[in-house]
Amino acid sequence: NEKMYKFEFDVVVSNPPYIPSLDMLTLTRDVVQYESREALCGGHDGLDVIRDIVDRMPEWTNNAEIDIGDLFMEVDTSHPNILKKWL
Repeated sequence: NEKMYKFEFDVVVSNPPYIPSLDMLTLTRDVVQYESREALCGGHDGLDVIRDIVDRMPEWTNNAEIDIGDLFMEVDTSHPNILKKWL
């Protein structure tokens, strides 16, 4: 990932696509009827976009190091433990 911009946000809030691709098959009609696949599916493990967000946090925030309070995201129930290790 090439560094494109330098922002100085205090906090990043995101609702990225986070549903693992296999879980897409289990979504109820009321979900898939109103949201596109691109808005829901986060790739094989659901972390494709989330990985990019975490990687770019130092570029987007005032802090050189990512602090857990700098980033708020809606994620899959399988993701919090993974994100704790990354952050």
